[in-house]
Amino acid sequence: MRAANDDLAITNAALGKALAAKTEFLATTSHEIRTPLNGILGMTEVMLADLRLTPDLRDRLGIVRGAGATMRALVDDILDIAKMETGNLTIEFAPFDLCATVTDAAQMWEEQARSKGLSFTLDMADCPARIMGDAARVRQIVFNLLSNALKFTRVGAVTVALRTGEDRLWLDVSDSGIGIPANKLDEIFESFRQADAGTTRQFGGTGLGLSICRNLARAMNGDVTVTSREGQGATFTLSLPLVHAEAIALGDLGADQGTGAATLIIDRNPIMRSMFRTLVTPHCDIVLTAASIDEAVTLLAQTVVANIVIDDATLRAGGDPGLALEQLTRAAGDAATTLLWPADRLDDPTLLTPAITRIVAKPVSGAALVEAIFASPVVKNNAIPDLVSRAA
Repeated sequence: MRAANDDLAITNAALGKALAAKTEFLATTSHEIRTPLNGILGMTEVMLADLRLTPDLRDRLGIVRGAGATMRALVDDILDIAKMETGNLTIEFAPFDLCATVTDAAQMWEEQARSKGLSFTLDMADCPARIMGDAARVRQIVFNLLSNALKFTRVGAVTVALRTGEDRLWLDVSDSGIGIPANKLDEIFESFRQADAGTTRQFGGTGLGLSICRNLARAMNGDVTVTSREGQGATFTLSLPLVHAEAIALGDLGADQGTGAATLIIDRNPIMRSMFRTLVTPHCDIVLTAASIDEAVTLLAQTVVANIVIDDATLRAGGDPGLALEQLTRAAGDAATTLLWPADRLDDPTLLTPAITRIVAKPVSGAALVEAIFASPVVKNNAIPDLVSRAA
């Protein structure tokens, strides 16, 4: 009996190591894939904003953007599963535009609905101006729920509707698709599960989306629930606490004209440098780029800079990120330093460096990044209260 128990303990230890290795592999691989993918999506958005595009070229770029967004969502799902398994999932608490976030998440799916001959309705009439929460996670949930609705709806309609109460909001994503049997309503929220095996073969998918949506919502003190009748569609409801935030109007910054100040972008990835340059150019007269801390220090010795934006991977490329920050800030003078940092590593002691003005959790949309750099003194996050108070 003792020998059997010893063998079982050895087996369990081996399984634990295998699970940890798998989780680390998923997290590392997902990060490496997402970096170039974000560059592709960012430059695609920049190109689509060019009014000189011909309709045919705009359509082709739209297809690229849609395929890239779908792939990024899958990568995000894999990464989130790894975070949940290791207990490293973090949630941001910062002001954001709820209406813009939901509209952005729905944009691609609205185009796909039209192409399938479906009616698509987005009802945001009751949307508050700005709320506190995690914009990236809300966008991810809405994106996954709409992906699910479009996947299982062949005819009819898909509707997104927002409702608010005194201290809570509800976002309903409804479809007229195949529906869900009553005895499967709980199972669909389990990882790698769909209503039945035939559903997977017919419609595809990993079975991760709904599980992740519910886990993310609950991590934000909310939930995702479903009501459905088989053959008559389904309604998934995201409920979240409603905490209003003071509005920050980007238009007050003079977005159509430069501010007269230089901005320095530091990123070792040339694709990301080009994307960041395009994003910030409308908001400042001079944009400088550097691929390393050493290049940045050389530029700072020659030019007065008001804002510095640096990516975490570039900061760590030279070894100790704390020492790299010290080297940078000695040369930066009074420049405000914005650090782009993965949302799952906001407990890193590097972030307590006094020189950091603000932290922006990755992934982040272009609009949110511009707002963080030019509109708010600090992007606050409840995971790093010491840094926030020091930076403020």
